[in-house]
Amino acid sequence: MPKKYQFLGDNKYIYYHVGTADIFSFYDVNDNEAIDVEEVDFYLARYFNDTIQQADIVYMVGFPKSSEKLEALKKLISNEEIDIFYHDWSEALYFKITKEQYDELSKDLFESRKRAEEDMEEVTYSYKELFGDFEESK
Repeated sequence: MPKKYQFLGDNKYIYYHVGTADIFSFYDVNDNEAIDVEEVDFYLARYFNDTIQQADIVYMVGFPKSSEKLEALKKLISNEEIDIFYHDWSEALYFKITKEQYDELSKDLFESRKRAEEDMEEVTYSYKELFGDFEESK
């Protein structure tokens, strides 16, 4: 499935890719209507688990290393031993979490996405309707 981008309203923006691995990255849009700081990533991947000899899913949540949301995550998982991964390119910390933790952490953002999809109005424009004046001014 191709990568998709979607505005959610409330100054939220999402990038997502669904396939063998599902990636949902939520962003804030700043006052200048530019994509601002990435707020959180949700990642799940399906794989064959050799230990239990069946299909399994790994759940992860990632935050930029400067995120204030890291403190909330630390409280949620404070008494558990978890795996933490650092992604050099995005400078994000990824935490391997349980399905229950994934569901709890992602609930509000996925609800926001669902509301945005329900409120979305589909429109169709031709290239000329969108860029006609711009093309003619060249």
